[in-house]
Amino acid sequence: MTADQSDFSDLPADDHSGVVIIADVTRTGGQVRRAVHRIDRSIPDLSDHVAYVSDWL
Repeated sequence: MTADQSDFSDLPADDHSGVVIIADVTRTGGQVRRAVHRIDRSIPDLSDHVAYVSDWL
């Protein structure tokens, strides 16, 4: 999980553990927690995925 998108902009299409990006750092802890819970329910194995918190709110 990161708020630094620039570090993860050139991820390989596969072969990574997965990343959750918090692009909008004004999100509250509760919003991030809810989004991560939704991601976890929908994508139990985050390998090779990049998920943006804002897409899951």
